Amino acid sequence: MKKILVLGAGFVARPLVNFLQTFDDLELSVTGLTVAEARAVTGEHPRSSALAANIDDAAAILELIRQHDVVMSLLPFDFHVKVARLCIEAGRPMVTTSYAREDIHALDAAARDKGILILMEMGLDPGIDHMSAMRVIDRERAAGGRIVSFKSSCGGIPAPDADTNPWHYKFSWSPRGVLAASKSGARYLDAGRVVEVPNRDMPGHTWEMKIGDMQLEAYPNRDSLPYIDYYHLEGIETMVRCTLRYPGWVRSFQSLNRLGLLDETSLSRNGEVSNRQMLRRILSVPEDTVLEEYITEEDGHETTLLRQLQWLGATRDDVLQPMPDDASPLVFLMHLMIDTMQYSEGERDMVVLNHDFISEIDGRRKKITSTLVEYGEPGGSSAMSRTVGLPAAIACRLLVDGKIPLHGVHIPVRPEIYNPVLDILAEKKIICHDREEWLSF
Repeated sequence: MKKILVLGAGFVARPLVNFLQTFDDLELSVTGLTVAEARAVTGEHPRSSALAANIDDAAAILELIRQHDVVMSLLPFDFHVKVARLCIEAGRPMVTTSYAREDIHALDAAARDKGILILMEMGLDPGIDHMSAMRVIDRERAAGGRIVSFKSSCGGIPAPDADTNPWHYKFSWSPRGVLAASKSGARYLDAGRVVEVPNRDMPGHTWEMKIGDMQLEAYPNRDSLPYIDYYHLEGIETMVRCTLRYPGWVRSFQSLNRLGLLDETSLSRNGEVSNRQMLRRILSVPEDTVLEEYITEEDGHETTLLRQLQWLGATRDDVLQPMPDDASPLVFLMHLMIDTMQYSEGERDMVVLNHDFISEIDGRRKKITSTLVEYGEPGGSSAMSRTVGLPAAIACRLLVDGKIPLHGVHIPVRPEIYNPVLDILAEKKIICHDREEWLSF
């Protein structure tokens, strides 16, 4: 009987664990801050144990790792390097869905020397995006083609029937990561030219995208240039990775950033104040100025952001938002969103992933479009948790079976990883559908 250790019992743990529980030859141990938290994920499954674990107790975690064959880390990304070092010491492979940062890449030689795999970015974005892209890229290369343009876009958004608020967005977990990421700039390659985009200029670098009947907005996601090397696309003319949202998202968040509502500097409340008083303080609005008029003027005489803030309850004088006394403007906004932008019972989320390639072969060019649209299950798993959790679960199963013959730190851009994982995802009806058309010059 093989044993898999799942560290963390958060948002994506349940679909991951549910998949692994279908195998009679696997035993699972799931850790949480409490046994009850872990038990909420494992249920009463006979081959699954729920454990309480303190990740700061390195000796206890190391012993736990040694008792298992594969480790799946669903902990916050700051803990991954600590877990990876313990996995190397114990000689156990590790899988996680988070980005491979420099501190993880620095462990590559040690993992190779130990003969184990540290497999990062094994979720949706990053994860399925890498694997589905590389399958097309390698297929075109094998046919004698060369990818000259690659535009990839991915996002988790409410399904159209759950798009019920003026932000056109909802959260399944804490908004902090989304809010913090919205302050970032971007860098990408466009027709051979490197484009640097500071956050303030992001509204000028969005693209309209139509996926089925949906009108969406794509905007560049941080730095796309390293993926030229990751995907072996030397000489490519255009390379951009984007985030997908409903239209208007970028402009609203650029306005929030400009007004200081995404600032992470602590701001004392000096006693109990209403939401309206807190917002006035954050925006430094003079007492003799009408708050609504100030917001409208600062937003270029548009009323969209004002209506969005009003919908959150930010301008209400009769409401005191519970939050820490030293909260920042970002924390104030985050608490408002937690209270108002959750999915209601029976509502579905949606994941959309779209790749647009241009491949050149024998002097001709063709466009290849690869699209995945996945909906959440009302009352069941969300689309986001399934598409993040299942690839990682499949990788754990493959590692237990010895079917990923790689050592060191990797992301899923090699056929030894992406082919079996994508094939099993297809069995679960998570499929990228491809379309091709030849282009005329």
